[in-house]
Amino acid sequence: MSNNKWTDQEIADLTLQSKDTSLKQIAMSLGKSYSTVLNKAKSLGLQVNSFKRNDYTQEETQVIIKHFEWAPKQFIEDLLPNRQWSSIIRYGHRLGLRRLSQDKISLKYDFFSDWTEKSAYIFGFILADGYIHKGADQNVLQIEVASHDQDILYKIAQALDFKGKLYIRPKSIKFQTHNIKIIDDLHSKGIPLFDKSHTAKWPDNIPDDMVRHVIRGLVDGDGWSRIDSDGSYNFGICGTYELVSAVKDHLYYDCSNNKIRQQGPGCYRFNIKGEKGIKLAQWLYEDSTIYLDRKFNIYKEVSEREFPRRRSNPARTRSETQ
Repeated sequence: MSNNKWTDQEIADLTLQSKDTSLKQIAMSLGKSYSTVLNKAKSLGLQVNSFKRNDYTQEETQVIIKHFEWAPKQFIEDLLPNRQWSSIIRYGHRLGLRRLSQDKISLKYDFFSDWTEKSAYIFGFILADGYIHKGADQNVLQIEVASHDQDILYKIAQALDFKGKLYIRPKSIKFQTHNIKIIDDLHSKGIPLFDKSHTAKWPDNIPDDMVRHVIRGLVDGDGWSRIDSDGSYNFGICGTYELVSAVKDHLYYDCSNNKIRQQGPGCYRFNIKGEKGIKLAQWLYEDSTIYLDRKFNIYKEVSEREFPRRRSNPARTRSETQ
């Protein structure tokens, strides 16, 4: 049989393979010359110009199908180190995919798709002290902390596998990403896009086993863990009334006797002193892998000092609430 003649099966194979295989590879698999396969593809109306040199494997194709829409450019390039970005874009379009995120810096773009200890904590931290925006002008997630608390920003960047730079200023340090998938996930889970300082509230979709991690993030972002002048431990949080009152209701201990006080316009605070505060902090920090060092170290110092003293004098009493 002439090499230029085509069986129905060969035509079917050419049509099928043209979706993810180069003409060169198809020619080799069919035992035909490159020009013969090229001419036949053109006669069948296949888009030969978009795939004639791609040679994408099945594994590479699956990477593009999974990550093309939302992943940052660098994230995809790291998974396909032997491919040019222009080629990846052309191949993705040929597969009928569309880039929905134009972020370039690699990070775990699906980090907030599921609830984990770290995603719950960072969600809480952002709800308290972060900023998200989505619009025609810019899409951005930004977290900025004082220089003396920079450890938490490095922990957040590490958890997100962020490969960009942190912006270091004289008195602060800032993390920023423009990945729209992350922004959408944060918003869908309950972080407001506008006027968060006055509209933040407790999300209703937090799994029970993630509650304490979210609260720990809230406290680290906009709360305190300190030793008062009288030597007692003081643990608390501030924010909108809706958020603070919900946190109070979700704490491990009954805090109904602890009052929520207004601190300023639209800002409320709730705190617990003494042993109950230490026990609540213990509940938040127990077996945790991410937290702000400064606030944790204060809790640790007080708990190591207070509990041995109570064991040696069980009759000693002390006010636990404020």
